[in-house]
Amino acid sequence: MSTSRNARKDLKILIVEDDAVNMMALRKMLAGIHSTRYYTETVFTLEQAFGLLGVKNFDAVILDLNLPDSKGVHTVFRITKQFHSIPIVVTTGTRDEGLVNKAKALGAQECLFKGRFDGYCLNNAIHYAVENKNLKDRLAKIRHELAEIRLSLNLPAQSF
Repeated sequence: MSTSRNARKDLKILIVEDDAVNMMALRKMLAGIHSTRYYTETVFTLEQAFGLLGVKNFDAVILDLNLPDSKGVHTVFRITKQFHSIPIVVTTGTRDEGLVNKAKALGAQECLFKGRFDGYCLNNAIHYAVENKNLKDRLAKIRHELAEIRLSLNLPAQSF
């Protein structure tokens, strides 16, 4: 990623989507964004995603909830269990707020309803997901460091 405020950012995105039309729509939306250069790779199943995530670095994942080998929020659970540090933007055709809340509780940073967002919204969701995940990771690291300091000073443990 670039460091200059006005420079164009580069982000590597893995799109996990089993519908070719939706996949092409996502890629077209990202190609239309001028403030960020998106490099995308696409797969059709969660197992294919696991294969790529195991050997390549991505800045974020765009994840369909219903894939041939995984359905619903279990899809989010499986990917966050194995790759907990990757920011996830969920796309779903199901307009169910309860499902969205469960997906976020399981580790998705953002959820978008298919057919209800454009490239601008997708771009914002990806940037939000990346920044949100970075902040959460930094906070977890600071909490861990504080716990180690407390332990070394023999202070009682406190939660934050």
